[in-house]
Amino acid sequence: MQIEERIEAKKCFSRIGWYVFSIYLLTSLIQLAVSQVIFNIWPNAFSYPIIVWSAAYGPMYLVAVPLSFLVIKQLPVKKVEQKKMKPTQVLCCIPMALFLMYAGNIIGMLVMAVLKGIVGIEMVNPLDVVLNSPIYIRILVAVIIGPFMEEFIFRKQIIDHTRMYGEKAAILVSAVVFGLFHGNLAQMFYACALGMLLGYLYVRTGTMRYGFYLHMTVNFLGGIVAPFFLELLQENSFEALSSGMQISGEQLIAYLFFMAYAFVLFMTSVLGLILLIISRKKVYFRVEEKELTKEEIGKTVFFNAGMLLFLILIIISVLKTMQIF
Repeated sequence: MQIEERIEAKKCFSRIGWYVFSIYLLTSLIQLAVSQVIFNIWPNAFSYPIIVWSAAYGPMYLVAVPLSFLVIKQLPVKKVEQKKMKPTQVLCCIPMALFLMYAGNIIGMLVMAVLKGIVGIEMVNPLDVVLNSPIYIRILVAVIIGPFMEEFIFRKQIIDHTRMYGEKAAILVSAVVFGLFHGNLAQMFYACALGMLLGYLYVRTGTMRYGFYLHMTVNFLGGIVAPFFLELLQENSFEALSSGMQISGEQLIAYLFFMAYAFVLFMTSVLGLILLIISRKKVYFRVEEKELTKEEIGKTVFFNAGMLLFLILIIISVLKTMQIF
């Protein structure tokens, strides 16, 4: 790649950095302002989950995302012809996604445990807020609206504006930014891993549809199904089992249901790993006219003003979840 083309590519990825930076910053500022106004007008408003979630996600989806689109509006777009996937191919993506999710989640928990040992501070896990919300909120936000908007922002917008520099670079920046955008270590690693799969689905099919379905599925399993089985297990069920106390029939059934669910989930994840290994030979990437080499990707994609500023903002967010300030 010529020097002029490399500079052009760097400006493009910097603009992508500014795009996600503006979404994140605008969302945070508007959330703060809206929350303050609501609290002054109606002090008890945040005792209602629908108000909490509206104040949290309304500023992002209704204001920050549309305004931030102006940042990348002038960037050229590279689209491809849409292709359909076979039903069996779509189904095979589910165990793959589950394996990537849980492998990434384990890495995230290990990193959090190590950092907790170093700094001695209990980190905040935003997922606790989600899992403690009413089921209709979780279905609406986590299963429907969230996946659609995230596929639009991180797959369609980012990949369409960067794939001219190579599908590998486009998928990489989409997945990494998607992971970082969560702003906490609890979700960062598995979101990045899942983003790789979702990004590959997008470049191969040219449509958000399959990524949206897959995203909905994993969020449904993690945000609806898993909490359902966990709620079946009352705290005294664990105490009774561990202490040798007599347990009731309902507690035993709940425990058996939970163990069956955990077993199915584990076996599905193992199947996902096997499918990923088998499918690796079928993975391919088209060579684009302005393709970045492996050596150019790191310097061009991430070492630019927009991306570095976004990274600083995310570091601040992570430190807040660690309650350092």
